[in-house]
Amino acid sequence: MYLAKKIIKKIPHYIIRESYRDGKYFRSRDLFDLGANPAKYIIYPGGNAYYIDEKVENRLNSLRVKPAFDELDNIFWRFLKPEIKHVLEMFSQRAGRTQRKKSVKEKRENAQFHLFDKRRIHLTPARLSFRPRKTCLCSGCISLQ
Repeated sequence: MYLAKKIIKKIPHYIIRESYRDGKYFRSRDLFDLGANPAKYIIYPGGNAYYIDEKVENRLNSLRVKPAFDELDNIFWRFLKPEIKHVLEMFSQRAGRTQRKKSVKEKRENAQFHLFDKRRIHLTPARLSFRPRKTCLCSGCISLQ
């Protein structure tokens, strides 16, 4: 399911559309015509809450289309009031701040080098390479080439 935009008499109209396979071809069918103002299907009961009008879901159900949990939210996202979007963006960003778990491969790559040497690892387009400093910081050592 996705949001399609169609220009009718120089005015953008929005349609909820679905792609499906028909033999070896993909086709699409219109599920719900939202018109020129899809925001009219967003209901704000108060506070920072909103929901999508039941007419949309009822029409989709009558076509035997079951939208995923947040599919309609994603379709209507651009039509939300800016202040509601701002609050929801802050909420979702906060949830995404947790550190991503490293894969086994990433752990192995990082474990190959001592912590002191990690600052000298440089990523090249082809591979990871280890480049020693050109000069040593101690006064008694000779320069490294």
